Amino acid sequence: MSFIDLHRKAWALRCLREAKVDLNEAKKAEGIDYLRLALSAMKKARDAVYYSLGDPYSIYPVIQNHVRRRKKIEDPLLQFLVEIENAINGFAQPTLTRKDDLIDKTTGIVSATEEIVRTIIGKAA
Repeated sequence: MSFIDLHRKAWALRCLREAKVDLNEAKKAEGIDYLRLALSAMKKARDAVYYSLGDPYSIYPVIQNHVRRRKKIEDPLLQFLVEIENAINGFAQPTLTRKDDLIDKTTGIVSATEEIVRTIIGKAA
């Protein structure tokens, strides 16, 4: 039995596929384009989890609330989603981010997201 309908499952898988494409493009990108592509990959990976959990528009405010509160979170999935949001916010700031560091962080997020989505929807992503 699936927790989500086919529409959201399709969107979760689409977001995950697009996150992988953006990550691969970020690895090859020249100049500052890697930053835009890596951030896009993180956001799409995050959205894949949101869609696999249900309604992204209901989940996003909950995550933002936890980001602002900055308190210890016991739930590992909630903690992971807050960490993704913090990574997106951190790398979106105009700083000198090393490409290798950003790509490594993004790769970790996309890989973990793939496992989460696969577990939730019960299908190879």
